[in-house]
Amino acid sequence: MTPFRCSKCSSRAIYFRRSDGLWLCASCLGKFLKKRVESYLRRRRDLTPQERILVVLAGGTKSLVNLDLICRVERVYPLVEVKAIIIREPVVIPPKINLVKVLRNIAGELGVEVVGEVDINCESNDVWRARLVACLDVVKAMGFTSVALGMTLDDRVVNLLYGLVTGRVTFPEYMINGIKVLTPLMSIFLKEVLIYGISMGFPVFYSGCLRDTNEKVITNFIYELEEEDPNVKFTLYGSLTKVLGLMGGRGASSEVD
Repeated sequence: MTPFRCSKCSSRAIYFRRSDGLWLCASCLGKFLKKRVESYLRRRRDLTPQERILVVLAGGTKSLVNLDLICRVERVYPLVEVKAIIIREPVVIPPKINLVKVLRNIAGELGVEVVGEVDINCESNDVWRARLVACLDVVKAMGFTSVALGMTLDDRVVNLLYGLVTGRVTFPEYMINGIKVLTPLMSIFLKEVLIYGISMGFPVFYSGCLRDTNEKVITNFIYELEEEDPNVKFTLYGSLTKVLGLMGGRGASSEVD
């Protein structure tokens, strides 16, 4: 069988991007994701060449991709510091994964210092805010100027719709207690993040808290819609942020391209 070729460079493709009909090889997928992260960080406008970024390793493979891409973008600035913190989360899939060991090993391979480990409080349904709260003391004590979460477009859309259904907006603010909250993967599909992670040799795994029934139903509903329209997540994100903004929802933003 003739392998599919990358639409950009004609190398062997590893991913078909349904939203625009492009086949991408590992290299071009990496360049595409890096460009997305660059665009997000550039639009922030409040970041400086002396930024001290603490990357939260939580949620599984996507947090490692988040760390990798932030390093690729920000290390061109010699005064920018990128370090990581591990969130020890109660649910790990597959369960045989040694969460802390995996995160520490790959952070080390990327040349990133892990400054500590903290536990997450899963009593709240707002897992992303819980992750932020869990590491805020470290952020303040060590003088970080920003904290980065590996929240993908899929996470954003699920959390926005969940907020409308339950009356609880479940994504973090643009800034919390004077600390900038970064979500560089917010315009990237989870599938793209995972395929890039695999191409980098990262293990595919999930960590977090037990999901409630509403979240599972919402997630399945969104993926069913995506089968019919590969761009539905972008459409939903734009519509939901406008609705929540009119309702005074916390943290509503329309930064996704």
